[in-house]
Amino acid sequence: MAQQADACDQSLVRFLLTGSSGDLGKALVPALKGHEVQALARNLPAPGEAGKVDVVLHMAGLRYDRARKASEFAEANVGFTERLLSWLEQSRIMPPPHFIFLSTMYVYGERSQSMLAETSEPNPRTAYGASKLAAEKKIAQACARLDIPFTILRLATVYGAGDDVLRQMERGFKKLFPFVIGDGAQERSMLSIEGFRRTILAASGNPRWFGQTVNVADSQPHRMFDLVERVAGGRRVRHLPRVLTMFSGKLARMNDSFLLDTAKLASLERD
Repeated sequence: MAQQADACDQSLVRFLLTGSSGDLGKALVPALKGHEVQALARNLPAPGEAGKVDVVLHMAGLRYDRARKASEFAEANVGFTERLLSWLEQSRIMPPPHFIFLSTMYVYGERSQSMLAETSEPNPRTAYGASKLAAEKKIAQACARLDIPFTILRLATVYGAGDDVLRQMERGFKKLFPFVIGDGAQERSMLSIEGFRRTILAASGNPRWFGQTVNVADSQPHRMFDLVERVAGGRRVRHLPRVLTMFSGKLARMNDSFLLDTAKLASLERD
């Protein structure tokens, strides 16, 4: 482990990325200018072909989509993670690279009025959340066995990159008037793409992050009214009665708060 810390204290970090062609990957790669970046495809190369690596950043996976089957999430988020870990074991990269995994706030469920800290009990309510939690466990077990330093980042919903949630909301409100449920005071933890980039750069190769599971979100949650107003294009935001949530799952989700405690993140980034 000491060798790992010494290697990544240098200005140049050698990254090995999965998921570099996804929205987050495309948004992150320009921020890694000045470092060596190698993309790893789902068809993994022969073991030992990666060369020197300081950080493996595992971003590949199937994103949250209610239309997908549980088996699809299991294959994309758990199966590929297992194959990647096996590939690392066979490659015997020395010193062992820092393994960073992008998990999700959905391992906690889908709603919470109180702040969820990393010590909160995971309670995934979707196949997506369950698959990410299963991948977390596989990583912790394999990295402990292989003596590979690892970090798990539980990301809030990211905005500012690709077809993000704000663009999806904007498209939806072009077909229907902008609205919130009740007063729109519901709060959601979200993560700007700038915050995402900052966290990756802060965590990569940093021994303080080794073995940590960290909630990653903006320092303050976002009010639902503010989010809707942001994408409303100047149109008036209407207030719908809460009783309507009884008849629509989508409306019910807009009525929920979902909050992450980011105290650990702030401490790690500050120090």
